[in-house]
Amino acid sequence: MRVAAFAIWASSLALTLPLAAPAYGETLQEAVIQTLKTNPDVLIDVSRLLSLTEGANQAKGGYLPRVDLAYGVGLQRSDNLTTATTYGGAISQRRYDRSLTLSQMLFDGFATAAEVERGREKLTQPPTSSQRPRSRLRSRLSKPIWKYSGTRNSSP
Repeated sequence: MRVAAFAIWASSLALTLPLAAPAYGETLQEAVIQTLKTNPDVLIDVSRLLSLTEGANQAKGGYLPRVDLAYGVGLQRSDNLTTATTYGGAISQRRYDRSLTLSQMLFDGFATAAEVERGREKLTQPPTSSQRPRSRLRSRLSKPIWKYSGTRNSSP
């Protein structure tokens, strides 16, 4: 009986030990990094910056040559006087259209240059008050940090 009880206790201990993970404290730097990676306000700000950067790059694309490839396939039915006399009535044909067009912008009235400059300006201008999550986040983060460091310094 004692052996069976010991076996049950040992097996339950062996099963629960891997589940019990040691608790580690998180440094302040790790906490701030984790907050910046997961905070929705910061993620919105980062997405906005990436969007503006890609918009500026897209505006620069106006200087590059453009290649257009078009391909069309269709069924064409012709019923007119020529087909009636030549073929004895209406005819159906398959048609294939292909085209490759290469074009280069020479001068567009400085529209591309203005678009590139507008993209640069959007990147360098400070965000409006509705687009400042960093300042709100910084103030929210700094209060607990100062509070924590103040209580820590006051303890003996």
